[in-house]
Amino acid sequence: MIQKTPSIDYKKIEFNKDEEMPQGTSARDLQEYVETYKRLPEKTEKYQRKISILSDTHLLPKFMIRENNAFFDSLSLDGKLLLEGEDILDAALEEVYRSNSSILFLTGDLSRNGEWKALKRLEEKLLDLKLAYEKVGRDLYIFAVNGNHDMNNMAARDFEMTPDSVKVWTDAALTERIGPQEFKEIFLRKEMMGTDTIEKYEDSDIYKNYLKNVNITYPDQEYASGVLSYTARVPFGNNPEGKGLTVIGLDTAAYSSDVTAEHLNTNEVEGQIVWPLIQWALEKIKEGKEREDMVVILGHHGFIPHLEHQDMKIGGLVKTWDFKYPQNNKTPAEAFADAGVEYIFTGHLHTNDIAKLDTKEGNRIFDIETGSIVDYPSTMRTAIATNCKDGIRIEQLAVETSIVPDVIYHNQKTGEDIPIPDLSDYKNKRYFTTDRFVLFLDLQLRSGNFKEIQKNGLRQSISRLLGEDWGEFIRRTLPAWLGTSRKHGRRLVKRYFSLFYDEGEERIYFSGPFVKYYIHQSDLEDLISNVLYQVDQQYLQDTTYLRSKFYELGEILTYTKIPELGGNVGDIASYAYSRMAVGNENDFYDLVENEWFKKTYPYIEKGSMMKKLYEWATPYFSRYLREIARTIYYQPDVSKILHREGVFNLYGRYLLSAIGETLNDTLKSVNLDQMILNFLNTLNMDRINEYIVELLDNMVHEDYPYQWGNDSKFIHGRIL
Repeated sequence: MIQKTPSIDYKKIEFNKDEEMPQGTSARDLQEYVETYKRLPEKTEKYQRKISILSDTHLLPKFMIRENNAFFDSLSLDGKLLLEGEDILDAALEEVYRSNSSILFLTGDLSRNGEWKALKRLEEKLLDLKLAYEKVGRDLYIFAVNGNHDMNNMAARDFEMTPDSVKVWTDAALTERIGPQEFKEIFLRKEMMGTDTIEKYEDSDIYKNYLKNVNITYPDQEYASGVLSYTARVPFGNNPEGKGLTVIGLDTAAYSSDVTAEHLNTNEVEGQIVWPLIQWALEKIKEGKEREDMVVILGHHGFIPHLEHQDMKIGGLVKTWDFKYPQNNKTPAEAFADAGVEYIFTGHLHTNDIAKLDTKEGNRIFDIETGSIVDYPSTMRTAIATNCKDGIRIEQLAVETSIVPDVIYHNQKTGEDIPIPDLSDYKNKRYFTTDRFVLFLDLQLRSGNFKEIQKNGLRQSISRLLGEDWGEFIRRTLPAWLGTSRKHGRRLVKRYFSLFYDEGEERIYFSGPFVKYYIHQSDLEDLISNVLYQVDQQYLQDTTYLRSKFYELGEILTYTKIPELGGNVGDIASYAYSRMAVGNENDFYDLVENEWFKKTYPYIEKGSMMKKLYEWATPYFSRYLREIARTIYYQPDVSKILHREGVFNLYGRYLLSAIGETLNDTLKSVNLDQMILNFLNTLNMDRINEYIVELLDNMVHEDYPYQWGNDSKFIHGRIL
């Protein structure tokens, strides 16, 4: 049973009757466009529509929230404004009405975690908005696509139905989840879209053939990737046969067995698009262009990177964004651009960004990403789409970005109505709290970089990090680690033995009174390789242990101060990510508030911050390493590869006891903190620091192949 809440009183809201975009819009290539526009005839017939764009609403209705332990446990790992979310959504819909938009785009992650009751509440609110439009004689077309949170989500919970005794969110009350059929019944219908021109991908022969092939491999599948894709048309002007706007909604979420990693019908974070869907979309684009429509695409995941190496660092793209399909030797974005599409509207990353791609055929396409209304800085976009015809056709898109205004948060616990005049100030700008770092670290385990480590194995991955083969690294560094003589070696076993490396013999010696024990370097390499294999299998292929340490490590990274700067890693990361979220990366050096970051950045660039971090974190690394080392056994047993020179074997049992059967037995007799620091100092720190600098660099200013420039204001057009 869905609880009914009071509808927004749209009668009290005055709307702007002027369809034109407010003045002040600017972007790169504006001058080129203006010169083009001047060449049009004075009485050019103009077709125009105003569009509002909302993304990542993540609605969890108030009637599903109780401020209990389970809810706050969930909230701590989420960071979104879930308590205020329904009120923020109401304010955003009021702004849609006030702005006189005739089209509303919703680019995915509409619900918190795919709760059926959440999307039914959203349906109720959207139909109320459409009714308010009808009462004043206005049209509203609503086009939505699903996101990764919306479909087959096992994390759907109802906290109102959860007892207060429940401590963690995973034990909270389960609730009905949304699947493809339920989504279609809510969004893919005339009553919601406002048009009867809807064509569903699932009705096409292309999809039916694809689903048939899927069922050969995965029997009894009712649906396959992309099933919720559709196309629909909105006329411009009063003539329904005139030039219009073709909207193609692409279902980029992965939740069906043909594309998920485990081949189950459960949701995954990363986006997917299969060739049959691209083929169908290209056909619909062609039909739209033949009608001389402007054609735009909606999708939740990005098709063009919004920062350099995004796919390897934070994800958020369709997995095949850079894959050239053999059918046309083009990436998805290239194919869409060359077919005549210039604009793709996306979400997912909760940031405001515009990326562009130029094709070999001379076409350009933009990926216009909109931030979340329930995450900093809580933005929405407004666009004017123009299609002109009078002997010459021009297509233009102008976009502006604003913070959701006039929010009034109704606190259910106190009954108080709390005005929020500026959501960007209200939302904690500190992105990287401990809980956020936990999410960030978890994201790293899902990243392309970590998947490469899992695929290649730890030894090969370390070799790549070192910039040389692991064996060569051992041969090069053993003299520095151990010394090259008994006198300069490391003392072990109550200082009876000296540990050193003989370069000529390629042996590691344990030298004591009247006797020497040694291990051949090749045997040592084999032993270490086996140790790395065990670590790889127990801790990298199975990441349970790593995840269990994330919170503690997150607190270290978040709150450890950098003395020279008076700040910490959390401050740096929060500031950098907030710049990307707002969409004003290229303005950061001009803002007074950035003085602290400008002071910090040189320390990052020269690598001293990383050195300090390693020093601070070494005691924690030592403890984690000892915990891991207890489970790593020497194979073969060290006694099998330990050789003796000399007559006496008096100290042999001490030596074998010191080495022990596990890696932890050996580590008991060494200064592990110092050993870790020595190891870190031998690494190619330039590579690691380069990665950190590049990531922060991408966040605070744009300088990469797909950059556009001004991510908040945008105008682009061309004569066709």
